[in-house]
Amino acid sequence: MLVASGIADAAHGRDRDVVTAAGADHLVPRGEGFADAVLRLRPGGVDGLIDTAQFTGAADAAVRDGAVIAALRPVAGAAAGCGLRRRDVNVIEHSADTRVLAALRDHVESGALTLRVAAAFAPEEAAQAHAFLEKGGVRSRPVIVF
Repeated sequence: MLVASGIADAAHGRDRDVVTAAGADHLVPRGEGFADAVLRLRPGGVDGLIDTAQFTGAADAAVRDGAVIAALRPVAGAAAGCGLRRRDVNVIEHSADTRVLAALRDHVESGALTLRVAAAFAPEEAAQAHAFLEKGGVRSRPVIVF
């Protein structure tokens, strides 16, 4: 999913409902044509973009000069152009940072951040959780509840 200034992409009908419920003001189609669709809504480009779909440079045209692109999956060889600033968000870097984890927990508990849980598994069902995810087609994530 790409999110830009209240604009988000969605590939499937069921994704559109989820993305709208997450707060997107405008939906545009996923894939080729994303940047053009964003520019029709914001002709000068958006101030920032969150890329969870590894669009890499395909979405660069949708952002204004000096904008920030945050990629939730680091992309090898992604170059910043047109004054763009790229920020890879690597969750693993923060996995032992209790301050960051506590802040995330607080956001979830306050309702500011909503988690999409596909299924819950007990620790002894970890293999089933991995198999569930590897099967594909999952629009959210399995969690292991301790």
